[in-house]
Amino acid sequence: MHPDTAPEAPVSWPASLQETLYRRADLEIGAPMSLHSGALSDCGQAGWLREKQLAAVRTRWQNVPMCNRVVQKGKIIKPGERITVRMKGPGAEFELEFDGAVFGGPAKRESRGYWKGVERAEEVIIPHVSRFGEKNKVTGEQNWEDVADGSSLEGLLLPQPPGKDYRLLKVVTQPATAEQAARMGNDRAPIVLPPPLQPAR
Repeated sequence: MHPDTAPEAPVSWPASLQETLYRRADLEIGAPMSLHSGALSDCGQAGWLREKQLAAVRTRWQNVPMCNRVVQKGKIIKPGERITVRMKGPGAEFELEFDGAVFGGPAKRESRGYWKGVERAEEVIIPHVSRFGEKNKVTGEQNWEDVADGSSLEGLLLPQPPGKDYRLLKVVTQPATAEQAARMGNDRAPIVLPPPLQPAR
C-alpha cells in the first residue's frame, strides 16, 4: 500500500507490482472495463464482487478533493484526460515535451521517495498552466486558484507498461498555506513554479 491512498476495498492481484499499479491506474482514470473483461468474465460470483470493488477504485480520483483540475493552455483537464508534461533532456533541463501522459490525481511531496523508488516515477513539470482546481473538503464546492500565465506544476510520471499507450501522471502537492487553506477549503495544494523557475534537483 502506498502512502498517498489505498483502495476502497481490499483487492488481491495475481500480478507483478508494476502491472498491479497500472491495472489499478486504468480503473482510477476511468479506462473502459473492457481492458479487464477477459480476466474477470469467467470469475462468476467472485468476478462480480471484484468488479464492484474495482468500480469504487475507478472513481477515486474523480472524487479526490486536492488538485482535481488543471487548466493547461486554456483547457480544463480532469483526472483521466490527456495532459502535456516536460521531461528532462540531456542537459538535465525540463525541455522534452511529452503528450502521452494521463492525469491520475495527486501525490504528496512527502511521498516523493516512494513514488520514485518503488514505482519508478520520474520527475517532470506540467507547463503552460494558468489555473488549478480543488474541492472544498467541507462543502464540496469546486474552487479555482489562478496562477501567473506560463507557470508550471511539479509532477511525477510513472513508467509506461507493455500494452498501454499512456503514462500516468501524478501532480505533486504540499501542505497548503494558511491563506490557501482558508480560500480553497483544502489543506493541500500543488507546487507551483512561476515562470521561468524550475525545481533544482
